[in-house]
Amino acid sequence: MGRRSIPNGETRLLAAGRRIAALILLLLLPVLVLAGCETPRPDFTERTRQDCERGDRDACRLLDAFDPSKDAKPPPARPVRVAPVRPPRPEAARPTPVETDVQAIMKGIEQARGAPRTGYQQEIPSHAVPSHDVPMPEQAPAGTPSPQPPGTP
Repeated sequence: MGRRSIPNGETRLLAAGRRIAALILLLLLPVLVLAGCETPRPDFTERTRQDCERGDRDACRLLDAFDPSKDAKPPPARPVRVAPVRPPRPEAARPTPVETDVQAIMKGIEQARGAPRTGYQQEIPSHAVPSHDVPMPEQAPAGTPSPQPPGTP
C-alpha cells in the first residue's frame, strides 16, 4: 500500500497551520519563562512599611493603627451585674389552651341543658297541615320489601 495522496491545497493549509502553531509557541514560551522567574511582590504590610519609610504619612498612620504594642492598655473593665439566681417557685400547673377551651365548652353545654327552652315554639303553617285525618301506614316486618306505589316497576 502506498501513501495516501493529499490534494495540493490541503497540504499547504496543513503546513501553514503548523507554522502558525510554532510561531505562537516561540512567542509564548519566553513570556511564560519570564513570568515564572519574576520575584513575588511583598505583602500589604511590607509595602505599607516601605511607603512609611519613604515619608508617606498616611501609611505611617495606618501602621500605627495596626500596631498592637502601642496603646496596649486593655479597655476599662465595666462592672458586670449578675442577677441573683432564685429557685423556681412551685406553681400550680396551668391548663393548656386546649384544656381551657374544652372546659368552656363543657360549661356552656351544662348551662344549656339546665336552661328552660324558650323561643322554640314551632308554628306550623296552615297549608302544611292536611285538612282531613291521614292514617299512618303500617310498618312492615323486617326483611320484607316495602310496598311499591302503583305504576312503578
